Amino acid sequence: MQRGGFIAIVLFPNIPAILHNWYHVLKPGGFIAFTCSSEDSYFASLIVESCAKHGITLPNLHEPLGTQERIQSLLTQAKFSQIEIYPRQLGTYLTVEKAQNRWNGQFWLHPNNPLRELEPKKIRQIKLSYDDGIAALETEQGVWHEELIYYVVACKA
Repeated sequence: MQRGGFIAIVLFPNIPAILHNWYHVLKPGGFIAFTCSSEDSYFASLIVESCAKHGITLPNLHEPLGTQERIQSLLTQAKFSQIEIYPRQLGTYLTVEKAQNRWNGQFWLHPNNPLRELEPKKIRQIKLSYDDGIAALETEQGVWHEELIYYVVACKA
């Protein structure tokens, strides 16, 4: 990676291993900082469920770091200390239409994205399940679009 480059931590195939490697390359007193999202952010759980209804296993890319407890645990296992996790809720209510338009039925950043291999008919079926799921979430305020971001800093003692 070039100096100053960025990559989303959730896109690494083995997050525990990458945290372990980062720990070992840091000098004592060095730190890492990253952001990640809750496992329910961006309708991820609903997308995974919609796929499952049609026999497609789609990994939730936010799941490995998707809670404060998991972040703490993974960093502790990698031997980091002075772990600070700052949650920030950036979510908002959307109309049903806007919420349904948040996902096209195919886009998914996970490196093991089985949706790229599906026929358009299957994608449409999954998208319809997602749209139905969104409609079921509607309240008087609209549909809650979770966007809980964790800002994380951890040090090597």
